[in-house]
Amino acid sequence: MYISADSKRRLIAALLCLAGASVAIFVTGSEEEWANIAFLGCAAMALLVGWPSERPGWVPVLLLALLVACSAAALLPVDLIAEPAWRRALSMGGVVELAGTVSPQPWFSLFWLGLLFCSVLIVLFLLCSPLGEEELAVFLHAASVVVGVYAVLAIADFHTAWNYPFRAQAPFGFLPNKNHTATLLVVGSILSFGLMFWQVNRGSRTAASLAALTGAPPLAALLFFSNARAGVVFLVFGLFVWILGAARGRARSTVLVAAAALGVFAGALFIGGGSEVRDRLHALIEKTFAVQNDGAEDGGAQTDVDFRQPVFRDTAKLIRDHAWTGTGLGQFLYVFPHYREETVRAARILHPESDWLMVAAESGVPSAFVLAALAAWFVVVCWKSRAASGGMLRWTAASAVLAAILHGIIDVPWHRASLGWFLLTIGASSVPSSGQTARRPGLSRFLFVLGGLALLGAAGRIAHEKLEGRSPAPYRWPEISKELQVLGEERRYEEA
Repeated sequence: MYISADSKRRLIAALLCLAGASVAIFVTGSEEEWANIAFLGCAAMALLVGWPSERPGWVPVLLLALLVACSAAALLPVDLIAEPAWRRALSMGGVVELAGTVSPQPWFSLFWLGLLFCSVLIVLFLLCSPLGEEELAVFLHAASVVVGVYAVLAIADFHTAWNYPFRAQAPFGFLPNKNHTATLLVVGSILSFGLMFWQVNRGSRTAASLAALTGAPPLAALLFFSNARAGVVFLVFGLFVWILGAARGRARSTVLVAAAALGVFAGALFIGGGSEVRDRLHALIEKTFAVQNDGAEDGGAQTDVDFRQPVFRDTAKLIRDHAWTGTGLGQFLYVFPHYREETVRAARILHPESDWLMVAAESGVPSAFVLAALAAWFVVVCWKSRAASGGMLRWTAASAVLAAILHGIIDVPWHRASLGWFLLTIGASSVPSSGQTARRPGLSRFLFVLGGLALLGAAGRIAHEKLEGRSPAPYRWPEISKELQVLGEERRYEEA
């Protein structure tokens, strides 16, 4: 396998971004600030050592620019929109004085907008530095190894007396929510299966065995250790999408036989082996049929199958009042309590139980449409590249990322920054070459170096605050909230 010097440099840059996202995933359970520092620092090094040689094309550039612009719309003056009733009530009370922007706390929104801008910069860099077939294979193998190691450690933490030092409170895995872990395991399983098939077709049994070894732990974790139902559902969906793209030409029968063999083997183990996720899926199916039967008997009366449905409906009311601008990045947690009607007796709602609803609620409906267009563009370009060099590798990555994107309809996996960066790095690194050579590569190089220095500065600033014993305000909000509550109870409003 020969890789030229320029290709090696592009591969090193992509692996640096992957390394940063991987470290972030392993520590974010208890150290989210250090997770951000790790990714921003590694991405900064990638921008400093990389050498972009292409133009990414106008479609992704336009969509990324629109995404940033729409996400910043909540920083506009609140007078430009119809002021929601809850803001008018707070203003009339005279106790709480909110900022004059749509976002009630624009300083919080600016922080998250800055992270979004950093992410867009990294995506543009990776699009300008496309990987060839051999480099992409190495990159995807590295990503699958990361997920495989995560799964092994998660199973060890779950089944032994050993405790992972950076774990959160989720029942399985180290990420804060079980669905974060489920999404990561789905992505790793699909990547490993696609890599194994690709390597077998090339006659590389050693590499195919490596892919199988790294894919077994995530698959086992999904089927027998995790209790996230959506993980199993979107694993099946992602593999089905991969089959749609891979089953063509001479390879069709081989793909179908391999997929059928995997389905029968894994399905038999899953159904016969017994696990909490199997029982939860069975209970959900039974409840769905029971609710449908009860609704038919009651003349179509509404009954919820899942706790998410009332959260969705209350979130829809919030979105209706902030349809064009959103509440501002990072503001859902603080604005949503004013819209709780059907969920008023539920526990504290941290998010709308859907990444897509989160985007619409915090960044506005236009942002959700732009993001959907960007996802569609990514899938389409990978679909069209299947016959080209490395095409099936790109389709494997697209299938894995698409499964995660659609999982976001009913959960919030990619709103955890570390997991979002992991998916972002895989997706952007798998986009095929645009075929458009950079007209002024020196200028592109200079601009990305400036961007790398900016990322390094951002990582250094967060690290400095962390080492000084404090964190950026968005991470200190629980502490700030308690202080405000004490000051309010003591009627010390001016200090608050």
